Amino acid sequence: EASAAYLDKFRQKVELYGNRNYPDEAKQQRLSGEVRLMVILNAQGGIRAIRLIEGSGHAILDEAAKASVRRGAPFGPFDANMKDISELRIVRTWRFDPVDAEFEVH
Repeated sequence: EASAAYLDKFRQKVELYGNRNYPDEAKQQRLSGEVRLMVILNAQGGIRAIRLIEGSGHAILDEAAKASVRRGAPFGPFDANMKDISELRIVRTWRFDPVDAEFEVH
């Protein structure tokens, strides 16, 4: 079972990189949408896979969501109470908001 602290660190890091690299094209076109991804991490916090579960309807947002994970990686070794797991599957929704030109991970 993943620790809440580890998942929170993952979310914060992904949001930081995602907002720092928010696609200009998405801002200009005021694209909004939600992208649901499954991210699979290995025990070192590296990316084993990124799977698109549900697209936003805009390829640029789907790609930006994946890119935010790749830029944020690696996410650090699993913490002590996660020593029994060899990989971590994180399913989250990446929400792009054109009004504030920012995105959040839920």
